[in-house]
Amino acid sequence: MHPTMRSNKRGFPFIKFIVVGSVVTLAFLATSAAYFYFTNKSFALEIQQVRAARPVSFNMGIDVSQTIASDVLSDFKEAAILQLKALLTEHGISYTVSVFGLPGCGGQRFAEIVATRAPADEAFFAREVEKRICAIAIAHGSQDGSDEIPLTTPIYRFLEKVLPANPGERVIILSDLVNDNRGCGAEDPFPEQALVDFGAHKKGQIIFYYPTPALYGEYDTPRAQQNLLQRQANFIERVQALSRAGKVRAFFYHVPDDPAERKQFMRAHLEKSIPKTDFQILWERVSKVAETYIHGFRG
Repeated sequence: MHPTMRSNKRGFPFIKFIVVGSVVTLAFLATSAAYFYFTNKSFALEIQQVRAARPVSFNMGIDVSQTIASDVLSDFKEAAILQLKALLTEHGISYTVSVFGLPGCGGQRFAEIVATRAPADEAFFAREVEKRICAIAIAHGSQDGSDEIPLTTPIYRFLEKVLPANPGERVIILSDLVNDNRGCGAEDPFPEQALVDFGAHKKGQIIFYYPTPALYGEYDTPRAQQNLLQRQANFIERVQALSRAGKVRAFFYHVPDDPAERKQFMRAHLEKSIPKTDFQILWERVSKVAETYIHGFRG
């Protein structure tokens, strides 16, 4: 027998093994996906959203408290400007950009920076969108006589404010997720009802980008850092519990600490959070399905 024929004959069972293994893997994935569809509410929600209409309204909230590092804020602004600029002439799309954590209490802590339909020309965008976003900076306290104006992180109040006003829309938030109301009265309650009410509109979703909290000088201690990280983790777990129960569509992404990695991360993720092209829209939806599947599989 020719050597080549003997070699092919020996290799044929290996090819069969690959084919059978692939079929078994696909069958397992299909079976587990069907199982999760009927048992995991968040996964089922994402499957149902694959063919949903293109999102047309985006609401961005930016935490400017001092536990947000200035380079993190800068990278986020840069990526946001690039992606919003890609929406030029998309007249059916609108977006708002707000900040929270400004000095003071009550309504002083919030400000709407941009509220517009996607501009039709670059000059308007540069003047009314890019310039205003570039001006966003980390808040610093000031002295009013002998009283220091409080600096807080009112993320609970911000969610209570923005979620009821934007049912069924997309809310994108950069924050360390640690609510802080010191100097402005009692601590705010966790905004569970606002999250659940928002989640009643299944098209809406909240996307959180959370960096490692920044601490400086005498405040930068292992105990203080651990406290902030634990409070951050507690917030994520409470929201994810609502998500697993199918009560709200919420997604969390940790912002990388490495500056080079962070820039690419911001760019890639905001392309999905604020999609423009058909590919970006499809990739965003497939990614959400994959994420909920993986989380459900891991339990």
